[in-house]
Amino acid sequence: MVNEKRIRNRRMALLQLLLLLGILVAVNWLGSVYYARVDLTAEKRFSMAEPTRDLLRNLEDIVAITVYLDGNLPPNLARLQEETLRLLRQWEREAGGNLVFRIQDPNAISDRDNRLAFYKQLQERSLFPVEFRASASAGEGLSQSYVFPYAELEYQGGEPEAIVLLDYPQPVLTPQYDPEAAVAMLEYNFARAIVRATRRIKPRIAFVEGQGELDTLEVLDLEYALREFYRVDRFDLNAINQIDTGYQALILAGSSRNFSMVNKYKLDQYVMRGGSILWCLDGVQAEFDSLRRRGEFFTQPFARQMEDLLFQYGARINENLIQDRQCARIAVPMGNSGQFENRPWPYDPILTNVNPGHPITRNLDAIEGRFVSSVDTVIVPGVRKTVLLSSSANARFLPDPVRVRFNLLVTPLSDEQYNRANLPVAVLLEGSFPSAFRSIRSLATQFSSRGVGGAEFLLSGVPSRQIVIGDADMVRNAVAPDGRIAPLGLNNIEQYIFANKDFALNCVEYLTDEGGLMESRAKVIRLRPLDPLKVSESRTYWPFFSVIAPLFILMLFGGIYNVLRYRRYGQIPPTNLP
Repeated sequence: MVNEKRIRNRRMALLQLLLLLGILVAVNWLGSVYYARVDLTAEKRFSMAEPTRDLLRNLEDIVAITVYLDGNLPPNLARLQEETLRLLRQWEREAGGNLVFRIQDPNAISDRDNRLAFYKQLQERSLFPVEFRASASAGEGLSQSYVFPYAELEYQGGEPEAIVLLDYPQPVLTPQYDPEAAVAMLEYNFARAIVRATRRIKPRIAFVEGQGELDTLEVLDLEYALREFYRVDRFDLNAINQIDTGYQALILAGSSRNFSMVNKYKLDQYVMRGGSILWCLDGVQAEFDSLRRRGEFFTQPFARQMEDLLFQYGARINENLIQDRQCARIAVPMGNSGQFENRPWPYDPILTNVNPGHPITRNLDAIEGRFVSSVDTVIVPGVRKTVLLSSSANARFLPDPVRVRFNLLVTPLSDEQYNRANLPVAVLLEGSFPSAFRSIRSLATQFSSRGVGGAEFLLSGVPSRQIVIGDADMVRNAVAPDGRIAPLGLNNIEQYIFANKDFALNCVEYLTDEGGLMESRAKVIRLRPLDPLKVSESRTYWPFFSVIAPLFILMLFGGIYNVLRYRRYGQIPPTNLP
């Protein structure tokens, strides 16, 4: 009886072992075939945007990526490298064999001549080394090293696409550099590079002319930057019958003359057919050259007669000027000495109050404005409004006419006079816009019968986007007397390049983003680094606790287990003695 019971127990144990082995084999096989993961982080840092997932799954050929951030890296850059490689491993699985990557350290080339030659090759592709400075040992000053925070993407033998892993190009890095913003931008930067490398035809955009727009030289730096991503054209609105709907976006930069009804109708029907427009318009006429020549001037309203068009779409550029306490400086002559002093100029606001949750303005640096007007929104059914850019909390606006003069530099405004906060400067409109000509259909019918604006008059449009900015100077670059142009956003007095170009590029990219890839640009990732002070103070305690405490707990539970086991099985049965 005892033997049968033992045999039965052995069989049961063998069956359980075989079943366990079978389950382990099945689980490993399923894990090799299917990949699944649950992202429990608050910011969904390990989740991929659906447009990015679609992009990777629809790759037609192999995308090869080389990451140059490698070697003996400081902790902050090592974290950036770790997050970059984690992202690429995830993408490698998602792409199903159509994405491969490798990591290469340019500093690891042992032969000096070969290493310098490789440096030169990288610099020819605009991948310049970045200096990293850190405190060295006591009495040795600073330690210096060079890193390459870049990646390159190649597709079908084309020119490599450079990817900057930092959130903003920086010539020098220190241990205080926080890679949080750079990590949040990784998905967007790599996805955009894949789109650029795999796209056969560049999207078409155009600058509109004919209504007193900024001169070609004044927007040339922006145009050069746009040509890297788009096919950029120009056309005179007066010389065409209808706007080609093949243009994914139009740019009206600084229009100052009257818009005729027929030209407004062309723009209206372009929007109705799904076109997007970036409006960069001043609210009033105000030029710094007039101030420099005469010492003062009065602003005047524009005779554009196109405000009704924007009003029907949901926005209004006000006829006013914003004064902001957070502003750039201008050079002021000091009497007859021939010397100049730099003083704050409230009419040139430095705009840092950006919408942190929108992909256009997420992780964007400060933007400089000049004679900026506020933008109001109007309720229009079916149109969603998003404020992208606002003044600081210490601002105010002056209605037209405004007397602008230099005495504001001598007698600054008091804090109490800056009594308005967060005045909108740039607004995004999204949705199905109603036609601005729906109340004057007879005129619209006359235009359409002549073939203006399209074959038929559309009362309402398909979903599209528009961005309204109350400052044309935000996209204007300086032009020297000899015709040389300055980088857009450069301020020589502040010795700083503001993010005007990045903002304009983001606006155009959002207007033309049909796949929704810019969603990943709004991603927020918190790295939650350890507090260096607490780490230093607890350097002895936590290692001791992490090593000794587990051993103590193991011994405690082992002792309790043995005591309970002895009590249950180890008692000697009493013996009946004679």
